[in-house]
Amino acid sequence: MRREPFHRFKGTKAYVVSVTSLTLLALVATASADEGFVTVSREGDGLTLESRDVSDSSFDEYRVHGSAVELPAVVADAIWYGEPPPEEAKDIIRRKVAERTAREAIVWSVMKFSLASPRVAAIFYTRSTGSDGTITITGRRIPALPYVRAAGATEIVRLESTWQIRPNASGGTDFSFTIFSDPGGSVPAFLVGSYQRSNALLTVRHALHDAKKLAAGAASQ
Repeated sequence: MRREPFHRFKGTKAYVVSVTSLTLLALVATASADEGFVTVSREGDGLTLESRDVSDSSFDEYRVHGSAVELPAVVADAIWYGEPPPEEAKDIIRRKVAERTAREAIVWSVMKFSLASPRVAAIFYTRSTGSDGTITITGRRIPALPYVRAAGATEIVRLESTWQIRPNASGGTDFSFTIFSDPGGSVPAFLVGSYQRSNALLTVRHALHDAKKLAAGAASQ
């Protein structure tokens, strides 16, 4: 909606309306800055991408949230057992699920990285369910050396991710996916940020796509 500057309004009534509108906008901005996150984009498919500064890094943390008609357990299974998105898979040199149970997993990979040497990472994942039905899936970087050796590759310095998958009042799922990573090496922050923003959305969309396939497969049985 187009906002007129103050000097274009004449009369007390117009002034009160403009102040009220600005107050509402401020409240919305405060809400979107929950936990320091600010809105980056609202996507056409209902996803919202947010970012926030990380005090000890030159890279930002990103969060995507939205909803799905599938049950939380279906969405969580799609994430837990799914493969990487095809768009990401084309950059994977090597990848292996080293260990996976119902609650823990270790996955390592060696990936191409734009304008830089390949990156290697081992990620330890955990899955838990709270008393309110919220499913939490976390991932964090662990030393890769016990799992993979990759000559000429740079080990990712830091990676932390969290899925919060909650039942909603409509019988479906509300979710958020938060991720922060530091690829290591001398990579410009703007390049890393561009990749991280697109990858966060890509990860969520692929998980939702897999959840739909899982739900459809279960319904057909």
